Amino acid sequence: SGEMPVLRAHFDLYLRENAITYVKYPCSLTDTQAKFFLHIVPTDSQDLPDDHKPHGFDNLDFPFYDNGLRFNGKCIVSVDRPEYDIERIKTGQFISDKDTLWEGEVSLWVHENNAAKTDAYEAEYKSIVAHAPILRAHFDIYLRENDITYVKNPCSLSDTQAKFFLHITPHDVQDLPDRRKPYGFDNLDFRFFDNGVRFNGKCIVSVARPEYDIRHIQTGQHISGQGKLWEGEFSVDE
Repeated sequence: SGEMPVLRAHFDLYLRENAITYVKYPCSLTDTQAKFFLHIVPTDSQDLPDDHKPHGFDNLDFPFYDNGLRFNGKCIVSVDRPEYDIERIKTGQFISDKDTLWEGEVSLWVHENNAAKTDAYEAEYKSIVAHAPILRAHFDIYLRENDITYVKNPCSLSDTQAKFFLHITPHDVQDLPDRRKPYGFDNLDFRFFDNGVRFNGKCIVSVARPEYDIRHIQTGQHISGQGKLWEGEFSVDE
């Protein structure tokens, strides 16, 4: 139908006016057996049911056979879309609390009708890009006092899907956590939706900067099994 999935994963995810729809082709019986988890973060946390406010997200977990269909080797299952504006979605299938079969996340635009939030992000964006980035790449990277910030403009949903790798070499290897000392660098890999925002065609994601003096940073995005989408590196003179 010309619709683009907001997430391509084990199931593709489509966000429609009234529903969140999962589609898989080809699809076997085993693809439908594990329960789906669906965690939704609204743009305004006040929109959550009271019992979910402390968690910051709505839990809409469901089994496939509640309202799923299998036909001609395809599977489709839909869930009612909540009434509120959605900022991000985390979903997948799980067998138990510890055993996740697959998962994916989507960071949606912060809606223009949430003007206060959009204005705050816009102000944050301006303060970041007022300085020169330490690296210009697929994302521009800014080394700030307390964080390492990635900015992209214009930015599409697909720019935010792949995992980011962030390898930091300190001036003094002794500053590394013990488990990282043999490698000589810190591994701070992260996903965009851990704390990224998308608004007005722009993307910003920040990672807390380690306490120690940094000598060198290597970063980029990669897809497991497919390799690196982009990478860049730089030395830090502190």
